[in-house]
Amino acid sequence: MANRLSVEYIDAVIRGDATPAIKGFLYQFLVALKLCFEIDKDQSLYLEKYGDVAVTFDHTGEGMSLEIKKYEGELTPLHHNLLNTIFNWCQETFHQENYSNLVLFTTQNIKDNTDLPKWNEIDGNKRYDFLKSILEKHKEQFDAELNKLKEENKDACLSKGKQKILKQIGYLLSDDNKSVVQDALSKSIIVFNQPDLSDLYKKIKSQYTKHLEERKGELFIATLLGFIITPTVVENGWKVSYDKFVELVRELSEDFSRKIVPFPKIADPTNEEKQGYDNKTFVNKLKKVQLDSMVARAIKDFVKTNSLILEHISGRLVRDQYLEQYKEDLYDLYEANYTMAKEHFYYDKDKDVIKASKEFYKEMLNSSITIKLEPFEKVQVYFSHGMLHILADDETLDVKWEISNETGVE
Repeated sequence: MANRLSVEYIDAVIRGDATPAIKGFLYQFLVALKLCFEIDKDQSLYLEKYGDVAVTFDHTGEGMSLEIKKYEGELTPLHHNLLNTIFNWCQETFHQENYSNLVLFTTQNIKDNTDLPKWNEIDGNKRYDFLKSILEKHKEQFDAELNKLKEENKDACLSKGKQKILKQIGYLLSDDNKSVVQDALSKSIIVFNQPDLSDLYKKIKSQYTKHLEERKGELFIATLLGFIITPTVVENGWKVSYDKFVELVRELSEDFSRKIVPFPKIADPTNEEKQGYDNKTFVNKLKKVQLDSMVARAIKDFVKTNSLILEHISGRLVRDQYLEQYKEDLYDLYEANYTMAKEHFYYDKDKDVIKASKEFYKEMLNSSITIKLEPFEKVQVYFSHGMLHILADDETLDVKWEISNETGVE
């Protein structure tokens, strides 16, 4: 998909507007999101791996593959959306044998006089005969046009679009390919006249966010769309499992529906769980300013906080984002308080480093509890203190308690 997106995107940018190309991909993601709500427990959804979107049964690998087209105009038997789709289904690299249904999902309408509206009602052999008669008729027209151009030494003038159609028609009409074409057509379904981008979004929002306020409903859908295109999902084969999606929907529904979410309860760490932390960076920073008496409590808060993150936050998209924001807010508070502490020390006559450092540490413990972590009503004291030590243990951050003699007002 990355290559397709970049080519279409760059082409659109050259023309001056990338909006149509981007809308096409956004439409594909919305269709995928709609299907995520509809898959069953033993199914998973894939994007851009087995077609635009595929739904497969986890235990057999069989399922349904969709080609999604956001396109203006009408779908005709010779439209490139139909021919391209059928042609692609027949290629060896596609492995159509893995699917019981091959779906062309399009916003285009179909004229009543084309017989395409009856496509889904007739069996595979009749579809093949129907398509063959149309293709033979138009192949004759293309051949006549090509022969005329050749006589005039202008055969290179045949448009690229028509050249591609002629190639596809030749492939689909070849007796060598009859069996694979018939197999594809026997599984094919055309889902036409589907809602456009705006209407599809409204339909999904109306159907799946009735339990939420208007604004929270929009955030609910936006978060789910964001989940589908996160690097974690993309790098995992762009797979969305039923269990993972249901877990996220439940989490979001809980967080967006409840005005107050109580802070999770978790047991204190055992003595065994608190072992092995004596030489951690955050412990050494406490010892450096003679806060040895605070080490045992710091280790307890550090371990308990990490356990809570692992059990109740990590791996949950929304809460992961909330935690990152909490860390940023806590670090901003640290920097502001540290700047003030440096200034006080600069003007302090005694210049007592240990005393100033201890006071700063205690000030941070007290002020850290003011930082809010969404969606919880109130953060427990141990968590605020534990997060301070997690920041201090991060060697990429300059979090320390020492107010040194070299420190001055900046």
